[in-house]
Amino acid sequence: MTGNRHHVESDKHFFELYYVQHNQTYPGEHKTNGQTDITDITAALAFVRQLTEYTDINGNVSTKYNPVTARYGPYIKGGQLPINPFDESRTVTCDVTNTDLTVKASDGSSSWKFYVKTGILLANDDGTTNGMPHADL
Repeated sequence: MTGNRHHVESDKHFFELYYVQHNQTYPGEHKTNGQTDITDITAALAFVRQLTEYTDINGNVSTKYNPVTARYGPYIKGGQLPINPFDESRTVTCDVTNTDLTVKASDGSSSWKFYVKTGILLANDDGTTNGMPHADL
């Protein structure tokens, strides 16, 4: 239990740094080409790439550093998200519409769930430990 809470809290630093460096937008809020017509599916793809590759201020992704066009990131090394310790996977689902900071709903569709409007990450495996939902850890 404590390990997952520590893991999620330490990862939150990456999201907040991204938010500050990208005009108050979280990873996944823009497509990897900077466009804002985002869906839950395109957000999940953008979320991973924007955290594991270089970006410009609009979220445009590049595999190579460029001091003008791709100077931010990568925020997570190794090209992939960390493993959720409860299901041993690293898949992610994104919610692009919710703006309520109190909403933290796990649906079991992936290992992680990220709310791109609020910056909230939670374990999304839909499991419990000692009666506590993993999403609340």
